[in-house]
Amino acid sequence: MYRWAVSLFWEALHGGTKVTSAASDSLRSAGMFRSRFKESYNRYLMLRGYDPSSNGFVILKRALFDSWGEPGFHQFWRVWNPGIGHLLFRLYLLLGGNRARPIATMLVFILCGVLHDVLVMLIFRRPFVAFTAAFLFFGMLAAGNRFLEPMLQQERWPRWLNALINISCLAVSIHAAVQVQMQAFP
Repeated sequence: MYRWAVSLFWEALHGGTKVTSAASDSLRSAGMFRSRFKESYNRYLMLRGYDPSSNGFVILKRALFDSWGEPGFHQFWRVWNPGIGHLLFRLYLLLGGNRARPIATMLVFILCGVLHDVLVMLIFRRPFVAFTAAFLFFGMLAAGNRFLEPMLQQERWPRWLNALINISCLAVSIHAAVQVQMQAFP
């Protein structure tokens, strides 16, 4: 039945041209990939406290404003950018996920830093390591915070205090990364 519907759709698009089995399989697999990806993304959004059925402004508000007060630096990163976060979460799972949590976390953060640095190097055509250093520090702080989570119980703290701690973790990491950049490439 599905092949028949794809065939009709293809014929309507291409003026009666008969769809081949390979084209039908290609269309079906692309549609299935999009469907599975959207389903995976929606599950990821719900896991991170988003409502997938809400409009983009609600998701943007949660990502850009509410994320600062998340209880823990690792929780901040889980909520900060849901689009990229979903892809990074899939990478995290490929790298071992919860079985190798600290290693997978650090590898994902380091890869993000390297990608940021490559973009900056392509734009400015000069060596740059500050993002790799910053993301290395972000990863260490996130992994450390996750390790200390049961003792700290930050979910009981006021949101403003969690926001202050998350901003401080970002500021300290960025400051350290700038120092690394200045030492490496004066």
